Amino acid sequence: MQNLVRVFLSVPVLAWAPVALALSLDELAVWAGTGTNRAALVVAWPVPAPVSSGTNLSRPVAVAWAWGFRWNGTATAADLVHAVLQTDRRLFILTAAEVAGATVVRAVGLDANRNERFGLRGPQRWLLPEAFVAGPVSVTTTELQNLQPLEPGDWYAPADALHTWHVWREAGGQGGFGHMPVSGDWIPVGPALEECELRDGTWVALVWDATQSTDPSFPAAAAPGPVRPYTTRLLQAHGPFGASPYDDPTAVLGPPTRWFHDLWAVFSGRESMRRASVVEAPFHRDAPEGSPLLLTFPDGCHLIAEFDPPLTNDPAHPFGLDFLVFGNAFYVADRAVSDENSLAALRLTGTLFAEPLLVSVSPGYTGAPNEREDDPDTWSWYTYESGPFADTAFPTQAYLWDRDAGRWSPEPTDCTLPVNPALSELWTNGGWLATDVMKLYGRSAGGTGFDLTPSGFPAVRYVRIEGRAPDRAGGEVDAITRVRPLTVGEGLWMLPRNVAEGRADLWFQSPHDPARWAVQIRLLALNQPVWVSTAPAPPEPGPAPDSGCEVARVHLALQPFSPDTPLVSEAEARVRLPAGCSEDGRDLDVWGQETPGGVWTRLDFLFETAPPAVVVSGLTSPVTLVVVRISRPVLQITQTPGGQWFEFVSVPGWRHVLERTTDWRDWTVVRDEILPQATRVRWQDALAPAEAGFYRLRLSRR
Repeated sequence: MQNLVRVFLSVPVLAWAPVALALSLDELAVWAGTGTNRAALVVAWPVPAPVSSGTNLSRPVAVAWAWGFRWNGTATAADLVHAVLQTDRRLFILTAAEVAGATVVRAVGLDANRNERFGLRGPQRWLLPEAFVAGPVSVTTTELQNLQPLEPGDWYAPADALHTWHVWREAGGQGGFGHMPVSGDWIPVGPALEECELRDGTWVALVWDATQSTDPSFPAAAAPGPVRPYTTRLLQAHGPFGASPYDDPTAVLGPPTRWFHDLWAVFSGRESMRRASVVEAPFHRDAPEGSPLLLTFPDGCHLIAEFDPPLTNDPAHPFGLDFLVFGNAFYVADRAVSDENSLAALRLTGTLFAEPLLVSVSPGYTGAPNEREDDPDTWSWYTYESGPFADTAFPTQAYLWDRDAGRWSPEPTDCTLPVNPALSELWTNGGWLATDVMKLYGRSAGGTGFDLTPSGFPAVRYVRIEGRAPDRAGGEVDAITRVRPLTVGEGLWMLPRNVAEGRADLWFQSPHDPARWAVQIRLLALNQPVWVSTAPAPPEPGPAPDSGCEVARVHLALQPFSPDTPLVSEAEARVRLPAGCSEDGRDLDVWGQETPGGVWTRLDFLFETAPPAVVVSGLTSPVTLVVVRISRPVLQITQTPGGQWFEFVSVPGWRHVLERTTDWRDWTVVRDEILPQATRVRWQDALAPAEAGFYRLRLSRR
């Protein structure tokens, strides 16, 4: 439902909060360790979120999760933390290197967007997921200050000049709490986790705060386990597959290849361990005597892999794609490929080496007539007979390329984000620099994208890959991954072809609630490739600090591929609002600022009720959008010998109409004026009636 906002009716808004029951140990879904004693770990992050009342600046809100720990004998909070980190790879902790022999928490992170790409970058040190395999990582204060998270969708909070991680435990320090302690039943301890000895029923909390005065918030139980972005189980494999080492069906499980061993490198003098890239496909094994990386599908062979939980057909997925299949396709270059040579001079010929394979999807056994639970052939399947096909575009790109430094970046790409499908046709022309192709990949690791919409299935659990002669056999598969929505802070390349095909919508999730979209961008016109991204706008003073409070703030960025060509574009932005912030949008203002420190301009918008959102059209340049819920002016009346005087604080840009009545039926306009600034206004009614009069102040947008 959409209504053009024109009139403001002053309506009081009430705030409420639900009463929550304390989480119990029995409700925890993720447990580490074994034994009869039980304890819990609670972590409360400050996650950026829009403010719904009280201030004009964005501020963090606490988001808390809880894990369980079992043990026998004696244990400390350090044992609890180490065990939880070993069990749940989503959680990452940095500790103080200056404190020898003790675990003092300095930063905590969580792979909140579930793509298994959590990491930190710094000028001298990078910490990628493999760095945390053994548990917490020790860093110096200087290193901590320089580390930044790779992913805007992940939760990360380091100690800084104003905040640190404080340790709390249950009051009394003797355990016995089956439920999480309520506010007032916590005591501060630490900072060394070894100093906190556990008892059966102990609750330990890590809270990021300025002072050790804030109890942990009500947490949610950590989800039962990370949602793996790739297949982890085979339902069926029917061979014989390729020759060794391309005959192991388990090679398709897990993430796509980043490094592979080139057994021919010894003859060329190259390094034997190679990165997978758009011009150098993975093959052989992950080490000289390591595991196979690929599975070859001759004619008649097939394999069924399982996603748990199932894949969903989600329009919020970029380009409508729901899963990706990785193979060993590559773009043919105009010369020999080598890390030892500059990739910046390498050009594509326009040829893609590909070996297409058929792909099918199924929700699995549903109990429908003629289906048998133990026979996948009886289930409903949809086959992409006309494509797309596995082991085609887009080749695997394992790492980002640092264009400024002219070398590989240590930062890995993301196997849950697709490459824009419209780029495939663009690159067939040839002549493209390999590094420009890598740039247009964005942060994607590549892979062939598949949309579930043609299948008619809202969700599928199984993906089948098969070789079928004459021209759908002989290819290889490396991995199958799920696609996720973007998070505010991320972006993708969009092309004019996306606009022409009506597939130019990008949805961005809220960073503090991955199940909730925060912003949608729809491109309506475009003349060249453009990087479209959103970001939390900096908490600078808003456009009208005295007129109300902010309910949302976001920045839309449009970066053209060719800065020498003027960008011509038009976009529409849909910004989601906190629930209950406005009944009909008539008490809202939307402001735009095109350059930091520039002029704020009030923008027209549409209001949507379910879910509440504002829609701003006609955006032709990067802009910061701020949604403000205006405060109802309070009318103060003063009686003087010269007549009635009325004082109030104006709402900038709104039309203010002061009216009078003596009978509650007919209203007379006393003054009607558009006030451009938020100032204290003093108006007079020189014609005030001798009898009793009643006054009201109405606002309208113009």
